[in-house]
Amino acid sequence: MTTESDLLPAAPVQRPEIVDPRDAPVLFVDWIVSAGMFEDVVNLSLGSIDHSFVQAETDVARIIIATRLRMSKPFAIRMHRAIGQALGLPLSAGEEQGEPPHPPKNLFN
Repeated sequence: MTTESDLLPAAPVQRPEIVDPRDAPVLFVDWIVSAGMFEDVVNLSLGSIDHSFVQAETDVARIIIATRLRMSKPFAIRMHRAIGQALGLPLSAGEEQGEPPHPPKNLFN
């Protein structure tokens, strides 16, 4: 038996509007300065190398902190998956079944 609710069209999926009123800057990073997790909060400090700060020929370049990111563990897992998809990396067996992936151990430059 068909009910009245079966005849109604499905409600459209509502998504939040994405705005950038403060013109957030694009940051280039090429160093993971530090990475860790405490009480399910992932902490990342990202930087970029600047060879112009070399003071003498024997000095090495300096790394300038570009940004510090703090995020929940579930968001970090989603970000990990999104970066992997953007790079065209295959999903692991657990991810294909909808299970959250196990994050990799912290890697440093």
